[in-house]
Amino acid sequence: MVRHLWNVLFVAGLLVWAGCGDPGAGATAKVEGTVTLDGAPVPNAQVGFNPAPGSKTGGRPAIGTADSSGKFKLSSFKPNDGAMPGNYLVTVSGEGVPQKYQVGATTDIKVTVEAGKTNPVKVELKKGE
Repeated sequence: MVRHLWNVLFVAGLLVWAGCGDPGAGATAKVEGTVTLDGAPVPNAQVGFNPAPGSKTGGRPAIGTADSSGKFKLSSFKPNDGAMPGNYLVTVSGEGVPQKYQVGATTDIKVTVEAGKTNPVKVELKKGE
């Protein structure tokens, strides 16, 4: 009985350990860029890459926070690992950012992340649009 219990616990432990793998490990591509509003950096802006309808990104969004100069790096599974390759709608929220850019349904910023390389992105926002 005790031996059977240890076998069950061992198998359960293996299943938990195997299930804790990072499903996106190695599948992401680095994404770094800048976010500006009318040419000026947007410090502390939250930048979101949301899978575009029909995109094959696995449905995984990526996020980043701009520093004081508007520079950001995206994270999907772990810090600064980037985004899965595919097409995205970009949202940005922060001080002074027009509402249009804060919602996936109204943003007009589209980006394609390519596999196997660092993807530089310039997110250029405009007031009054």
